[in-house]
Amino acid sequence: MTDTQLIKLAQAGHQDAVAQLYEKYVEAIYRYCYWQTNRNKEEAEDLTQDVFIQMAKSIKNFKGEGSFKNWLYTIAKRQVNKWISRKYDATMTPLFDNIVETEEYIDPVEQEKKVSLLNDIISNLKPRAQKILKLRFLRNYTVSETALAVGVTESNVKVITHRALRQLQGLAATM
Repeated sequence: MTDTQLIKLAQAGHQDAVAQLYEKYVEAIYRYCYWQTNRNKEEAEDLTQDVFIQMAKSIKNFKGEGSFKNWLYTIAKRQVNKWISRKYDATMTPLFDNIVETEEYIDPVEQEKKVSLLNDIISNLKPRAQKILKLRFLRNYTVSETALAVGVTESNVKVITHRALRQLQGLAATM
């Protein structure tokens, strides 16, 4: 059967058609997820399962305007982006929680004021810019790691970083 025939049957509620679509595309989707998770077999298996659960839930919405394969890869990309977001958000620590102590005395009240001021300045940035700066400068991610974590291109990471730093300079100068 063709994809079009299987999709129409699946949209009508035939589970065999859903199973055939699964069998036809599971290996390709798994490979995509495997490479997107840096060859993590367990995560790739979980993501592949999530993709096909989402496919089964939303196949009635597939209109056939593009290829089914591309539609399925779009679902996979969204699932991978959610996974990346969850993974990197869970590993991020709040800004300035790990301030290194020095031998000289630092007034805790004064230090708290500085941390509060920096957090206030950074909070004026867009959420994506905040996340990129935290990944790049607090977590020491490379441009490519940051791009993967945020779901943008490396060029976009560089542009957002440059603009955010320039905006921070302007905000800091006014405070």
